[in-house]
Amino acid sequence: QAALRDVVKKALAAADKFQVNTLLFGGGVTHNRQLRKLFLEAHSTLTYLWPSAALTLDNAAMIAARGAFSFLAGNSLTGEAMLRLNAKSSGSA
Repeated sequence: QAALRDVVKKALAAADKFQVNTLLFGGGVTHNRQLRKLFLEAHSTLTYLWPSAALTLDNAAMIAARGAFSFLAGNSLTGEAMLRLNAKSSGSA
């Protein structure tokens, strides 16, 4: 709860500093109902644009799924090989 309040406080301070009236959200944490509630309670005059639930995937879940598919395909990383992972985009934004 404290971490969510901190996110709200910092986002609202930035909105005030840059004089915006709309906040656009993205990422897995945006599916958190408590976060949405805190924003609505904190500042009702801003417009909030939240993605649909289908677009708020949890990064940890995606990484775990990728690892599971890799493991099922017979790939495994052990020891120091686990430390040499490189993040590479396979698509475009």
